[in-house]
Amino acid sequence: AAFTLVTLSPAAFTLATFSPVAFTLGTLSPAAFTLATFSPVAFTLATLSPVAFTLGTLSPAAFTLGTLSPAAFILGTLSPAGFTLDTLSPAAFILGTLSPAAFTLGTLSPAAFTLGTLSPAAFV
Repeated sequence: AAFTLVTLSPAAFTLATFSPVAFTLGTLSPAAFTLATFSPVAFTLATLSPVAFTLGTLSPAAFTLGTLSPAAFILGTLSPAGFTLDTLSPAAFILGTLSPAAFTLGTLSPAAFTLGTLSPAAFV
């Protein structure tokens, strides 16, 4: 199915599984999300700004994340995926594993990161 979710704003979501689907999420703003599994999917997330995310697994998927700014992310696994992250600025990230993935990180500036594997940087 092809979904277009324009705005998921002040809401508490528990999304168990987003599997073989193509999503276009316009804005995921002041919301608390618990996303258990994002597996074989192509996501285009325009803006993930003031949000608290708990993403269990982001595995075989092609992501284009425009802006991940003032947000607290807990990403369990970002493994065989092609990511293009333009801006990761004032955000607190806890990334368990960033392993076999193609990353283009434009800016990793005022942020507190706990990254399992991301070498020449200031990591906690």
